[in-house]
Amino acid sequence: MNVFPAITLCMIVKDEANCIKTCLESVKGLVSEIIIVDTGSSDQTIEICKNHGAKVYSYQWKNDFADARNYGLSFSTGDWILWLDADEELDALNKSIIPEILENTNAQILSLPVLNYYGTTTTVDKNNVYSLYQLRLFRNHKNIIFQNRIHAIPLLPAEITEKDIEILPVAIHHYGYLQDVTETKQKSQRNIQLLQQELSDPTHSPWIEYHLASEFYRLEKYQLAFQLANQSILLFLQ
Repeated sequence: MNVFPAITLCMIVKDEANCIKTCLESVKGLVSEIIIVDTGSSDQTIEICKNHGAKVYSYQWKNDFADARNYGLSFSTGDWILWLDADEELDALNKSIIPEILENTNAQILSLPVLNYYGTTTTVDKNNVYSLYQLRLFRNHKNIIFQNRIHAIPLLPAEITEKDIEILPVAIHHYGYLQDVTETKQKSQRNIQLLQQELSDPTHSPWIEYHLASEFYRLEKYQLAFQLANQSILLFLQ
């Protein structure tokens, strides 16, 4: 597919057959390349990805999301990298503005609003949502890699500063915090284990305490969640 500027979609997946088609359909006509890093799917995930023109690479899981994402970057050839998870989709209303913005911007990396839906069923209640901006679209071949074994985020080289970051008003809808999704995949147990490993690193980001607080809050361990949230705030203020 000839798309300009060329955008590569990078994803890491495992057993996402129930949702990945929606994700891939949401970027149809926008991306020129899809790089899938599969960490051991046993369902129809790989077949669905290949049917959407994706290049699929097997990866031995190492309990490190950043390492898996960086593995995907090594195969990416586009001018820009867009990263999504299988339980996300790009908003359909205004995604058409992206190519023109990329063609004319001087930014190195773009921050998009991520709408995180929560609740007890997969029926999305638009009132049960919280949003935050994340660095989701960046220029390729600029030494931008991912960091953190969980909730991996782009690590920017020193030469990229705040002036090189712009906001892109195209929402990403994230459904991975819906209760039946988290229970089916046992996300909380996995996330807490990886976050606690990150916590043992003395140079870890205060976001680790924040994400741990969020996990314990969803498990209704409110006192522990409150303590971790306060620790996160204090660390951010230092």
